[in-house]
Amino acid sequence: MAAYAEVGDYRQAILVLGNIGEVLFYRGDLAGAESKDRQVIAFAREIGDSDEEAYTLNNIAVLLESRGDLSSAKSTFERVLSLWGDSNPHESSAAILGLGKVQLAQGDLAGARKSRERALAMRQKLAEKGSIAENGLALAELSLEEGRPADAEATARDAAAEFKSEKIPEMQATGYALLARANFEQGKYEEARQAARRAITLSVKSQAPLVRLFIAVVADRVSAQANAKSGRQGKASSEGLRKLQSALAEAEKFGFFGLQLEARLAIGEIELQSGLTAAGRKSLTDLEKTALAKGYGLIARKAAAAGGSSQSAPGT
Repeated sequence: MAAYAEVGDYRQAILVLGNIGEVLFYRGDLAGAESKDRQVIAFAREIGDSDEEAYTLNNIAVLLESRGDLSSAKSTFERVLSLWGDSNPHESSAAILGLGKVQLAQGDLAGARKSRERALAMRQKLAEKGSIAENGLALAELSLEEGRPADAEATARDAAAEFKSEKIPEMQATGYALLARANFEQGKYEEARQAARRAITLSVKSQAPLVRLFIAVVADRVSAQANAKSGRQGKASSEGLRKLQSALAEAEKFGFFGLQLEARLAIGEIELQSGLTAAGRKSLTDLEKTALAKGYGLIARKAAAAGGSSQSAPGT
């Protein structure tokens, strides 16, 4: 970056600065990443590089979503799409997929379905196998929330196979984590445990805490619940709680808000299953209030359903 700046190649200098911001984000340094991204946008506007501005705004939208600012993330993704229009379908599809993630968190399943299918159609035209598989993971997650675990199982399995062939273990691990959920929700508890173990094994060396913690929360939740359904409660539930509390502490350290909510939901559910009724209900009631206050409609409804609350109105 310094060398490009020295010779006056500012377009390349801000490109490299943006790359530094991306590395900081994947390492979990949200403040550092945002600082670099804001610098890139200021420089891009100064030299009139609208493509770099849009690309970096998309990075900021992803950062805002991971931090829990859903409203700002949504408006930023929409701003990105207005800048790109139809000129860059590869990048536009990423922004649409990000918008779908926000919509899902807010509880707008229909909007999330529309966005994710729109992004998939764009990527299929580009014939980008990796991007199509990434979209498959998003659709598998959505199918689970729509109550269609069999569809989620098939989609997650296909995506995991594609990422295996492309040698991207973190994305393969995400596929196995979603596969574990799909198996569990179909009553296939041993298959669920196996998929969860595979997901953890593939992700354990990941240097991207956002990915690693997502997989840990999903896999540890499934493992604990599958053990309970199979009569292996007791020690297994205590171990599951310990792992999820550790993941929660790490998510809090990095500032990954959505992951904190997911971990808290899993903890509350397992507390109830373990006979810790008062603790579980309090955990879920507190979670519902926090989620509603931040606009996380989906997880607020799930916390209410698990804890027996009626505070979250359907469809909010």
